Amino acid sequence: KKSERPFEVVGIPFKDPGFYVLELESLKLGSALLGKTAPMYVRTSALVTNLAVHIKTGRENGAVWVTQLDNGKVVPDAAIQVSDCSGELLWKGKTDSKGIAMLPAGLNTRCEESSGRAGKRKVSKINGYFVSARKQDAQGRMDMAFALSSWN
Repeated sequence: KKSERPFEVVGIPFKDPGFYVLELESLKLGSALLGKTAPMYVRTSALVTNLAVHIKTGRENGAVWVTQLDNGKVVPDAAIQVSDCSGELLWKGKTDSKGIAMLPAGLNTRCEESSGRAGKRKVSKINGYFVSARKQDAQGRMDMAFALSSWN
């Protein structure tokens, strides 16, 4: 018998900002995809935040700009961390009154993609900076967001 609703999207009521990693179990999905009565497990993640992190990089320097998603206003005094593809901290600081943090010249900006031979170089499947921003929200909860420079 065909269902009126072949699938349904159900929201998960996260109460606090954060990065959540989830694993969901579905017998119906397992039956449909596996051809037998067995559960199917699906993994995903969700970033619950009111922050947007924007990154621009160039030869001379770079900039990180943090804004609020609900109203577009800038976020002053947000804690910024810039890491390379292996998680090594390259720089940290805070945004100014305009929500901008200027990155200094000379940061190690690129990690090479894997080519099978690591040698002495860093090898990763991502390229560029990993930039995170943190700021306490109006309710006193720590909010955070992140971006990769390669997303631009």
